[in-house]
Amino acid sequence: MTGLVFIGATADSRFRAFDLKDGDELWCVLLSASSFAHPMTYAIDGGQYVVIVSGGHTFVDHDPGDWVTAFALPED
Repeated sequence: MTGLVFIGATADSRFRAFDLKDGDELWCVLLSASSFAHPMTYAIDGGQYVVIVSGGHTFVDHDPGDWVTAFALPED
Protein backbone atom coordinates (compact mmCIF):
# COMPACT_ATOMS: atom_id res chain seq x y z
CA MET A 1 0.00 0.00 0.00
CA THR A 2 1.38 3.42 -0.86
CA GLY A 3 0.30 6.98 -0.36
CA LEU A 4 0.06 6.81 3.44
CA VAL A 5 1.90 8.81 6.08
CA PHE A 6 1.97 7.50 9.66
CA ILE A 7 2.51 9.76 12.66
CA GLY A 8 2.88 8.57 16.24
CA ALA A 9 4.99 11.35 17.75
CA THR A 10 2.20 13.19 19.53
CA ALA A 11 1.52 13.90 23.19
CA ASP A 12 -2.07 12.60 22.97
CA SER A 13 -1.03 8.90 22.68
CA ARG A 14 -2.66 8.57 19.27
CA PHE A 15 -1.22 6.87 16.20
CA ARG A 16 -2.59 8.21 12.91
CA ALA A 17 -2.51 7.51 9.19
CA PHE A 18 -2.95 10.30 6.64
CA ASP A 19 -3.52 10.32 2.91
CA LEU A 20 -0.36 11.69 1.32
CA LYS A 21 -2.30 13.33 -1.56
CA ASP A 22 -4.80 15.44 0.35
CA GLY A 23 -3.73 15.24 4.01
CA ASP A 24 -7.00 13.67 5.15
CA GLU A 25 -6.80 11.64 8.34
CA LEU A 26 -7.74 8.08 7.39
CA TRP A 27 -7.26 6.25 10.67
CA CYS A 28 -6.53 6.96 14.32
CA VAL A 29 -6.00 4.66 17.31
CA LEU A 30 -5.26 5.33 20.98
CA LEU A 31 -1.99 3.70 22.11
CA SER A 32 -1.13 2.59 25.64
CA ALA A 33 1.31 5.51 25.94
CA SER A 34 2.67 8.34 23.83
CA SER A 35 4.98 7.34 21.02
CA PHE A 36 8.16 9.27 20.44
CA ALA A 37 9.46 6.91 17.76
CA HIS A 38 9.28 6.48 14.01
CA PRO A 39 6.83 3.85 12.82
CA MET A 40 8.06 1.19 10.44
CA THR A 41 6.27 -0.92 7.89
CA TYR A 42 7.06 -4.32 6.46
CA ALA A 43 5.46 -6.90 4.18
CA ILE A 44 5.07 -10.65 4.64
CA ASP A 45 3.37 -12.97 2.16
CA GLY A 46 1.66 -10.10 0.38
CA GLY A 47 0.31 -8.43 3.53
CA GLN A 48 1.59 -5.08 4.76
CA TYR A 49 2.01 -4.21 8.43
CA VAL A 50 2.96 -1.12 10.41
CA VAL A 51 4.63 -1.23 13.84
CA ILE A 52 4.98 1.54 16.40
CA VAL A 53 6.87 1.60 19.70
CA SER A 54 5.31 3.58 22.54
CA GLY A 55 6.59 4.16 26.01
CA GLY A 56 5.56 7.64 26.91
CA HIS A 57 7.57 10.00 29.02
CA THR A 58 7.07 11.11 32.60
CA PHE A 59 6.46 14.66 31.36
CA VAL A 60 3.48 13.46 29.28
CA ASP A 61 2.20 10.17 30.70
CA HIS A 62 1.41 9.43 34.32
CA ASP A 63 2.27 5.74 33.89
CA PRO A 64 4.84 5.29 31.12
CA GLY A 65 5.76 1.82 29.97
CA ASP A 66 7.08 0.03 26.92
CA TRP A 67 4.94 -1.41 24.14
CA VAL A 68 5.39 -2.57 20.57
CA THR A 69 2.11 -2.56 18.64
CA ALA A 70 1.61 -3.97 15.14
CA PHE A 71 -1.29 -3.34 12.78
CA ALA A 72 -2.22 -5.16 9.59
CA LEU A 73 -3.06 -2.76 6.78
CA PRO A 74 -6.14 -3.50 4.69
CA GLU A 75 -5.62 -5.00 1.26
CA ASP A 76 -6.43 -2.85 -1.74
